[in-house]
Amino acid sequence: MATSKNIGPTPRRGGTYVRLSKAATDAAKLDDQISMCRRLAEAHEIEVVEVYEDDGISAFTGKERPGWERMLGDVRDGKIDILLAQSEDRFARQVLHKENLTILCAERGVTWLTVNDGAVDPRTADGEFFSILRGGLARMESRRKAERQRVRNEEMRQRGESPRGGVRPFGYGVVVGRRRSAAWSREPTRRST
Repeated sequence: MATSKNIGPTPRRGGTYVRLSKAATDAAKLDDQISMCRRLAEAHEIEVVEVYEDDGISAFTGKERPGWERMLGDVRDGKIDILLAQSEDRFARQVLHKENLTILCAERGVTWLTVNDGAVDPRTADGEFFSILRGGLARMESRRKAERQRVRNEEMRQRGESPRGGVRPFGYGVVVGRRRSAAWSREPTRRST
């Protein structure tokens, strides 16, 4: 077996996990993430046997992620030796989810390698610690983004502008984002047949 820098003996079977949140604008698109991980795998002589995708599903909200669940199942079943991702926050933005991944991978001898964060072996004290730490940092980053967005939306409401993102609040116009008059909102809706 060949060895790769930082990850010990090169595992034969790699699984790539890619995820894109609906609201994410700064994260690489799924195809870009897959390409980055394939190049990473080639550089470390890892054969990618499976790609797990969660498109438009946040790792922060706790919603079910089918790709994530399938990946965990394959780790449990011994089908994967190493996980690949663009960065660790693609795996999880909740400390509990990251800790569950860390424990499962440590039990099964699975490591992970990411483009941005490097190699992690959760069986080691450093690997476990930094994995959980990065999970906490990812959660904090998500919460801070949400806090900033709430403040910005409130400031926009105070100026009479339509908040950006999400579902438009009732009473805000489509074209210019100004509040509609109460008289307009009471008008019956016409439907063409």
